[in-house]
Amino acid sequence: MASEFESKGVKVVGINIGEGEARIKEAIKDFGIQYPVVRDADTSVSRTYKVVGTPTIVFLDKKGNVQYFGNELPKDYANRLNTIIGS
Repeated sequence: MASEFESKGVKVVGINIGEGEARIKEAIKDFGIQYPVVRDADTSVSRTYKVVGTPTIVFLDKKGNVQYFGNELPKDYANRLNTIIGS
């Protein structure tokens, strides 16, 4: 998804909840992650978005409004993202 929509202006960011830098780097390598991953060390982002499991996927529009929230990538993710970006 990240590579498919990057050219359309979609930004994909992974957020690691509470793990150390070494574990984050290891996971990026193990899973072949090609997008930025940031650390939610104090879990404030997780609390803000009411994350109850991982992965949690959130689509935000340009104004920061939540357009999708779930624990899996929706099957119609392409349509949803195209709607958000106005394609």
